Amino acid sequence: MIYCIYCFITETLLNVFNDPTVTSVLTITYKISEFFYFSLIAYLLLYNQSLLKVLKIGSVIYAIVVISCFMYYDLKVLYSIVAGFTAIFLFSYSILVMFDWISLTPLDPIYERPAFWILLGFLIYEAGNYFNFIIQDVYQYKAINLHSIFSLIRNIFFLTTIVIIHFKNKRLMHRLNQIKY
Repeated sequence: MIYCIYCFITETLLNVFNDPTVTSVLTITYKISEFFYFSLIAYLLLYNQSLLKVLKIGSVIYAIVVISCFMYYDLKVLYSIVAGFTAIFLFSYSILVMFDWISLTPLDPIYERPAFWILLGFLIYEAGNYFNFIIQDVYQYKAINLHSIFSLIRNIFFLTTIVIIHFKNKRLMHRLNQIKY
């Protein structure tokens, strides 16, 4: 929920400011915080200790790349690099968590887990935005629409998570109410 509020505020600010410098700074800040937020989610969802080490090493590599890019590139180039690396790493982390879940061979399908829909939302959003950043220079006016479409898809998956949690809690409460003491 905090992430959704943060996304809404950031995207509203991006629509308010037309200055390319402010837009680049906001987007870079947004992408870096998005990376660390999702890395925390992935860290909490992973069971396999080896995969947790991969996530930690990947996060250190991401931090090193972003910090070194701050030293060598201007904002316009930095914006594209940070957005691209964030998309690649978050896409990889989503697949890593789903791989971990599948390898556990749980009794319930992974799509019944509320966190699956969050991962799927991030997966589609980051894949779409990676494509968006590739074509942004060529089709700048269409790239903005693509970003909005992928943000909407991500938010639909987040809403699906909320609905699933609500109905699971509702079923649980119904079962508890039927128990006679």
